[in-house]
Amino acid sequence: VMILRPGCIIGPGSHQWVGRIAKLLQTYRIGDIGAAGDGWSNLVEVGDVAAAVLASFTAKEEKSVSVFNLACDENKRWNEYFIALGLAINATPIRRISSRRLKIDSKLTSVVLKLMQLIAARMHINNWPKNEPLPPSLLRLWSQQVRLNSEAASAILLPSWTSFDESVKSSAEWILTGNGDQR
Repeated sequence: VMILRPGCIIGPGSHQWVGRIAKLLQTYRIGDIGAAGDGWSNLVEVGDVAAAVLASFTAKEEKSVSVFNLACDENKRWNEYFIALGLAINATPIRRISSRRLKIDSKLTSVVLKLMQLIAARMHINNWPKNEPLPPSLLRLWSQQVRLNSEAASAILLPSWTSFDESVKSSAEWILTGNGDQR
């Protein structure tokens, strides 16, 4: 049995870690978020996850159960990802967002946004602005100092990972072609 544990999956089709982040960048609700974004992102490109799944079908492993973390070798901090993606999708200037503003956004603004989304959905209002809530759980994640070790996956499943720059480029192309707005 092989268990694959991907980090945060980016690339074309990733609404969670590309589409949502792009919308937050484009509305200047995130950018360089200081210490709140100094956690490890543990990003992995969607194509690398698919390649690891395929490789797991033929990989020879001596243990009866093997667990593989999937995260790019070039692990970056969240701020680095936000800045790179923001520049790639022209969400400039990249602003420094204070911890106070982030807390207000996550505990007040986002609650109101979520309530408005729920009311609009219940009333079948389809053209309501799609502003993304910024839940406190994201702020906690972005500051976490947890770094996935993917050495075992590199040795057995995927010796070469998509580079951070290539992952950001393909993610940005997906956003800029309008595909990130479809949900």
